[in-house]
Amino acid sequence: MNNQVRTGQVLTLLLLCVSRVSQADPLWRDFSGAYVAGSGFTLDPDQQQTVSLEYASGYRWGDTFTYLDTTFFRGDERTYSLFGETAARWSLINPDEDRSNKAVTDVLVAGSLEFGSGTVETFTLGPSVDLNVRTFDYLHLGLMRRESLNRSGFNNSDGWQFVPTWSLTIPAGRSEWVIDGFAKWIFATDHSDYHPNFQFNPQIKYNIGKHLSGADRRVYLGVEYYYWSNKYGVKSSPAVDSDQHAVSFLAKYHF
Repeated sequence: MNNQVRTGQVLTLLLLCVSRVSQADPLWRDFSGAYVAGSGFTLDPDQQQTVSLEYASGYRWGDTFTYLDTTFFRGDERTYSLFGETAARWSLINPDEDRSNKAVTDVLVAGSLEFGSGTVETFTLGPSVDLNVRTFDYLHLGLMRRESLNRSGFNNSDGWQFVPTWSLTIPAGRSEWVIDGFAKWIFATDHSDYHPNFQFNPQIKYNIGKHLSGADRRVYLGVEYYYWSNKYGVKSSPAVDSDQHAVSFLAKYHF
């Protein structure tokens, strides 16, 4: 059985599981929209604007996360591109167990589907842990196997990746600063034309919503930094600079 058939079967099972468990009422949910505009992007137009929609929810069995980015370009024959991901994590620990004082608060199996314009389709699967670290709202670590569903060009990114995600809130007078984001280290690849690469994408934002009258809202203004070495798995060289250092303005609202 080849890798593409095996991945297709795993993906079908993942979607069936999600369709069954998503019928349960969530313990919490969060929906947000963001506008990001900046420069310093490589292998794409230097200046970009992105509208991002995100939805996350938690259940007794685990959690889900989905986002969709629509990026608009200047000075390029493409006017925009789409990229998104939908993910679910299933807990392996009894949900009734008290884990508040443990260093590892959860052990999970995580699966996701990356999708986008053109031929970008990648399935990932692997273990994930939630850590209880002082001052952090959350700190998740995931070790994932990547399988490309469309094997062409730099989209053939089969291999292994390590993905931490984090968030911490720092009180500041009447409001607070939030520092959150993710890193993605694709450290082992199956194909010589797709090189290991590293993404680091933190956001630093201030909640101006608490200064608005009438409600305790979450309305953020801040900056986003997006570092990506060997972007798209393209080896950086004097001829092709594929190491990205992009800085953007960020506005985000949680509904």
